[in-house]
Amino acid sequence: MTEPATQPQDSPPLKDASTNPWYVLMTVAGEHDYGGIDDLLHARNRRYFNGLMARSLSVAERNRLIEERGVEAADLEPLSEQETDRIVERLGESCAADPLEFLDAKFAKVVLDNLEFHKPLWCEGYVFPVGTEIRWCRFAEPTSFLRCTILGGVSFHMSEFSTELRFVGVECRSASFARVGFGGPVSLKHTKVAGRFSVYGAKFSVAVDPRSMHFGGRVDFTNTKFDA
Repeated sequence: MTEPATQPQDSPPLKDASTNPWYVLMTVAGEHDYGGIDDLLHARNRRYFNGLMARSLSVAERNRLIEERGVEAADLEPLSEQETDRIVERLGESCAADPLEFLDAKFAKVVLDNLEFHKPLWCEGYVFPVGTEIRWCRFAEPTSFLRCTILGGVSFHMSEFSTELRFVGVECRSASFARVGFGGPVSLKHTKVAGRFSVYGAKFSVAVDPRSMHFGGRVDFTNTKFDA
């Protein structure tokens, strides 16, 4: 077991992930169960999310994602009216945010701070066109960012992963796992970080697999603990 990540004194208590609009956008078709991952459900979720995120992509970015990152071209097609209606419906059911106001806003960043994830967070193949913050969170079930493309930086600052984390084949500008607790297997294979990569003060309770990682900037392992 990992030691719980210590939240800053002025941060709010953890909320259930299902109340966060970004999590809802990641799981429009439904959440995964504890027992395993439903591939068909995941493909539908990925289509909803990538179709919405594609609004923020240039033609050149879209083409590169398809040709170099293996993103499904169909996932980046504009959402249908029926798909958009379903997203609005799901946001209205789960979140305090006004669905239309949220969707009409220009996305500056993806924010999933101070959340408790009771079910698997499965983002394989998702496209994040902006910076992504997943800070002060607790993950009780396996988490996967396999082959994700994050056009900005990503931060998991002071989060806690009780079980497996797959951060495999990810491409991002920068990545921070500062003061993160890892209680299960961690795989960082084939990930490409264009800028800074930090695991400052992180604690690994099991072995970590960093094979074939590529760093384009500073790498910071200061005060990192490996108890495996």
